[in-house]
Amino acid sequence: MKLQVSLEYILVTSFFISIVLSAFVFLYHQYYSSQSEYYSAVIEKNIKEISDLAEIIYIQGQPAKITLELNFPKLTKIKCENDTIYYEYENVKNFIKGNYIAVCNLNLVAIQKIIIESKENYVEIKI
Repeated sequence: MKLQVSLEYILVTSFFISIVLSAFVFLYHQYYSSQSEYYSAVIEKNIKEISDLAEIIYIQGQPAKITLELNFPKLTKIKCENDTIYYEYENVKNFIKGNYIAVCNLNLVAIQKIIIESKENYVEIKI
């Protein structure tokens, strides 16, 4: 009788632990998956906004200038070459690279705020 009670206790306890552990693993995966999707969406939205504003500034001409303060979570690299913005950000497990093609030529200078300024035949983006 004691052996049966002990065996039932072990089975019930192991079943409960397996359910709790499975739920924990599922929630952990969902949290980091949604976090990386959020980072990706924010960075891509900001890159698109920079590109759109650069086009507007380019159309307005030489004295046009705008200053932005954008949040780039987990952004590791960003650079402009001609009409393409290349960026790289840290995901949960790896680095993700992407690019965005703008309508006008761009030049990137590294500072803290984002300033988009029209030059003679290009738009300068200072980050």
